[in-house]
Amino acid sequence: CEHTFVLSRDGIAPATVQSNEKLREGDNLKFNKRSLKGAVTAKIGGRVLRRHANDPDPFPSTFHAHDLETGEKIDLETGLIYPPGSKHSSGSLSKKDLATAEEKLKRE
Repeated sequence: CEHTFVLSRDGIAPATVQSNEKLREGDNLKFNKRSLKGAVTAKIGGRVLRRHANDPDPFPSTFHAHDLETGEKIDLETGLIYPPGSKHSSGSLSKKDLATAEEKLKRE
């Protein structure tokens, strides 16, 4: 069962996108309900982040999110940002964005 949603300034609907796709306001997003089981998506500090409840990849921590636009991983314990395929951080979220991410993407 596939659904289409639209990205807006007020938020986004859950969606599965490839990490190399760029999202812009007004983009149509398609997803399969089964692929979202246990996933939480939120727009935080200009990033579209998704945390999977049962992510099989525990790097950089068991509590991390994926940036759907850049493919980066965000450690939600430390705020460190990891580029795709890298084990070295390239920066970090602001304290405010980390606090927002921790709240919106809570552990289950």
